[in-house]
Amino acid sequence: MTPQYWAGFFDGEGCVRIQKQRNGRYADSYALTVSLSNTDRGILDRLRETFGGVVQNKRTTSNKAWWSPAWAWRIHGNAAVDFLEAIEPFAIVKHSEIAIALEYQRGVNPGNSRPISASERARRDDCYRRLKTFKTHRPRWADEVA
Repeated sequence: MTPQYWAGFFDGEGCVRIQKQRNGRYADSYALTVSLSNTDRGILDRLRETFGGVVQNKRTTSNKAWWSPAWAWRIHGNAAVDFLEAIEPFAIVKHSEIAIALEYQRGVNPGNSRPISASERARRDDCYRRLKTFKTHRPRWADEVA
């Protein structure tokens, strides 16, 4: 499969998000998650074989007999960077979301358990807020590409 194919598939079926977890008296934490859902598990298994991550059954709350079983491929943090970098030049609908996610993740130091600085916390929160705002106020893709 080509990066162009994966980009088109991700534009239609994928999701990129920065999750924010409030830690009470400690600083909030953030994590990048990329996912793609489909009823064809085989295509998601190819993603897993190529980029890593996991494929899991996507449980639905519906008991509608005519709904096909669905699957979700998920990849997190630095592991998601290779996938996002491969598809970024070809993505249309989600190009801006991918760019924000890459900006966020490139500033994260994996395996560092030391507290982050106030400026780094502000940078992560800025990426989180921009991605969240973009998702709720997404311009039409044709306007974005033009």
